[in-house]
Amino acid sequence: MSSIQVGELYKIKKFHWVIYSQKEYAHSDISNWYYLQDAKSIAELWSQKCETYVAKKNSILVFLEEKRKYKKVLTSGGDVGWIIISPQDLLDSFELYKEEQK
Repeated sequence: MSSIQVGELYKIKKFHWVIYSQKEYAHSDISNWYYLQDAKSIAELWSQKCETYVAKKNSILVFLEEKRKYKKVLTSGGDVGWIIISPQDLLDSFELYKEEQK
């Protein structure tokens, strides 16, 4: 997967991602993925400047918009914000989510 499909569901298969309510704060961070405890700490630190959320591994999200390395997402918890994803992280950390037929 070299680019996202806006409007499609994706599963986070690797790491935890800090999501920022404002795109300019996502830019302040070189990478938006972390191990869980680090993600919680980073989100807490940045929450003094803007709303932050942690999207955990194995959770589902939808990409709403793509502007180069910036991606606007909606999490399964209803949070909306921005992350930065490199092409390699996109390939390694996300997969299209297909609901299993019952």
